[in-house]
Amino acid sequence: MREAGHGDVVTELIRDHRGIQGMLAELEQSAGRLPERRADLVSRTILELVRHSVAEELVLYPALRRRVPDGGALVDRCVARHAEADRLMRDLAPRSAGEPGFEDLLADLAAATERHIYEQEHEVFPTLAAVCSPQELTELGGRVAAIKRVAPADSRPDAPSVPI
Repeated sequence: MREAGHGDVVTELIRDHRGIQGMLAELEQSAGRLPERRADLVSRTILELVRHSVAEELVLYPALRRRVPDGGALVDRCVARHAEADRLMRDLAPRSAGEPGFEDLLADLAAATERHIYEQEHEVFPTLAAVCSPQELTELGGRVAAIKRVAPADSRPDAPSVPI
């Protein structure tokens, strides 16, 4: 199920990371002003985080479990990060900018996201790249791109964060 025109799995997921970091930076810069713009940006950020998480859980994590010795332990740590982010997104989604607790939840989500990005880019991606061929990585990247196009458009309030 390789999608033409897409990069390998690492390229695809790093592209997501940069986009999400950009949205989080924009949210930080707009603190205390533009409440309607911030509400829209929070919704878009949550949407992108959910799509990214779904793609990881359906493509990246199973590949890690299959291909990396002791990949299950690595995936378990990643899933714990997803569960933390899912909880924060559920708590943040119904709140409005300026509402008590909004900024703290947003800061917690940004910090959890940065921890996730750091762990993936410094441990997960190099580990996977070391055991997969360029062709396998490209196939996984196409699957990530395809899944993100059909991933849910809302956070998963009742869904467990468990990879297949």
